[in-house]
Amino acid sequence: PSCKNNRFESFGLGTERVENFLKQKFKEYDVYRIDSDTVRAKNSFKKYLEIINKGKPLILVGTQMLAKGHHFPDVTLVGILDADSGIFSADFRGSERVAQLITQVSGRAGREKKPGKVILQTYCRDHPQIEEILKGDYESFINKILDERLLANVPPFSHQIKLQAESFNAFLSRDFLNSCIDFINSSNNKSQDLRIVGPLPALMEKKSGLFRWELNFFSHSRSSLHKMVNSLQFFLYEPKKTRRVRWSLDIDPVSTL
Repeated sequence: PSCKNNRFESFGLGTERVENFLKQKFKEYDVYRIDSDTVRAKNSFKKYLEIINKGKPLILVGTQMLAKGHHFPDVTLVGILDADSGIFSADFRGSERVAQLITQVSGRAGREKKPGKVILQTYCRDHPQIEEILKGDYESFINKILDERLLANVPPFSHQIKLQAESFNAFLSRDFLNSCIDFINSSNNKSQDLRIVGPLPALMEKKSGLFRWELNFFSHSRSSLHKMVNSLQFFLYEPKKTRRVRWSLDIDPVSTL
């Protein structure tokens, strides 16, 4: 940059920030932002759809809400910002979600007789997974993802349960989960292939003033996991152990974040 400074900070790519930029850059077109904030009012989304279906040239800015299940015959250009963010996600399902989203969003362009074009913003254009997606070979992409999951021994090649604890003190959350591990190790319901990962701080460790830590349990046997959890409940529901910690169990979590 002109300032000659090599210190960069990321300020995020929220839809509102993108909307403001586009309004300044393309003043001759109407720009509409469609996300959970703008469609809270009753029938607001329906009004947006009516505006879009009029066929007047405009620019839409939105989240996944725009990507799924809508038919916009006059959309000819789709841009996907920060398309590769999920590939480096701490969630092992991140790259799978990115591929699904890119495939779905790309399908919004050129749905009728007008040709469509899709532009991806990526910082890793040579990444193997990005190349697979660009080729349109979704089956090959998924097969490679499944090979990675098999090596890591994570779903769908094992079953998972996540135990999260939160409190106003990070050490309380961590120590509570360590106590859970001690209880499991001392019980007779621990299977031989049970794998425990953690305790670890959650990706967003502090939220609403609470410190969040988590344990993840993996096993090839769903019944063994359920037996372990049933036994663990005797500990979890003991008031003296949990009065200063709030906990939650997530069976087959759809996200590890």
